[in-house]
Amino acid sequence: APNIGLNLNGSIGQNGWYRSPVTITPTGSDSISGLAGAFVSANSGAWQTSATLNDGIHNIAITASDNAGNILHSSTTISVDTTTPSINVNTNGKAGKSNWFVSSTTVSASASDSMSGVASFEFSADGNSFQAYSSPITFSAGRHTIQFRAVDKAGNITETPIQTLNID
Repeated sequence: APNIGLNLNGSIGQNGWYRSPVTITPTGSDSISGLAGAFVSANSGAWQTSATLNDGIHNIAITASDNAGNILHSSTTISVDTTTPSINVNTNGKAGKSNWFVSSTTVSASASDSMSGVASFEFSADGNSFQAYSSPITFSAGRHTIQFRAVDKAGNITETPIQTLNID
């Protein structure tokens, strides 16, 4: 039977995920009778000489045949996540005038990623280094800043703009 392989062209992320569309091309060789052909099928689709994979977990089948009629099949899974996580931020305090709050103010947030999932979710308050976010943060009188950052399992990163809170 021929040798079989698969060339992958895309940006490798983390945890076995790709962070860009991936072009797959089957390869094969046979040193005795020569390679007749090599084809790939993504998610039980048509056999092709190459395919491009977008977001999702893809089941890939590869086949190669030699000129003597020997055939070899192989399969693998390729995971693609090109989308950064989503972050939702909620600020809860009594609003005053001119963008000031007149009470303690609580900021809560959530992160989600529908493809590979959220690997980490962090916040930075008042310019300090990022640390793990687990519960709402309450600010008292003063000028404060807060920023959130989420990283998905593929390594895609989302950072919110720095939000300024004025509390008096």
